[in-house]
Amino acid sequence: MAPSSSGPGRQVLILKIRGSTPLGVTKLKLSCFTKYLQIRIPRRRNTCGEFYLSFISVGVFDSPMATDILKLMKTIVITGGSDGLGKVLAEKLAPDNKVIILARNEAAMQKIAAETGCSHYVCDVRDAKQIASTFGKISEVHGKIDVLINSAGVIVNAELVDIPDKTIENVITTNTLGTIYAAKAALIRMKEQKEGLIINVVSTAGITAKATRSIYNASKWAITGFTKALQEEAAEYNVRVTGFYPGTIRTNLFAKAGLSLNGKAMTTEQAVKAIEFVLSCDEDVLVPEIGIKPL
Repeated sequence: MAPSSSGPGRQVLILKIRGSTPLGVTKLKLSCFTKYLQIRIPRRRNTCGEFYLSFISVGVFDSPMATDILKLMKTIVITGGSDGLGKVLAEKLAPDNKVIILARNEAAMQKIAAETGCSHYVCDVRDAKQIASTFGKISEVHGKIDVLINSAGVIVNAELVDIPDKTIENVITTNTLGTIYAAKAALIRMKEQKEGLIINVVSTAGITAKATRSIYNASKWAITGFTKALQEEAAEYNVRVTGFYPGTIRTNLFAKAGLSLNGKAMTTEQAVKAIEFVLSCDEDVLVPEIGIKPL
């Protein structure tokens, strides 16, 4: 939503305020913000629940408040953002950040974008060229990338001899190569920025082994090794890499694979809290790995 003219030297900025959220800079969802000198507290809102604020045009960086707002809002890219953990992450992080979700399901992403205000791009993480092209578009439109959360993933649960070759390929390309491709595309930008954070959602399957999980374990163990090696490599550019090792999370991951979810499982909200902790850490502090599981 671009600012509209409201008289000489004056514009109107439209901000969406969620529910009864107070007018605090950490809670303002800015969809378009260029210049202002001072903000009047709004006394009316339209039928869409959008507040109208008047401001006088000056350079945005002349205002300490503007600078504070821009610093607080990070650009966060989430793969697998159309459902499961990725979706809940987008819903939780969007109010205070510029969130960009990637997935193959455009209809699902459009619905999430409408509900949260996040941006979305159709992208198959299994395709290296699509990843490179999409991250190029993100850089052009949104500028720097502060955080990448690799959340895309699939599962297979069967004895090796019973798993079709196409299924093996899909699990390895999605979980392993997809994570690597996205991390590479993000790191190219973060290396130039000399800062950034990559969070790889690995799973306890990346540090344990189980019968009928050979392919899933293989795809996740590979990312464990990749994450640990990338931590050392990226540190040279002041880029942090964290491995997130959650136990079973109650999502539709199992249902999509035709499996039933048995035993204890965490909610997606509980898993999100752990990722929020990593995001809240100081930029000169690395969380190499974090694991959580249900009691």
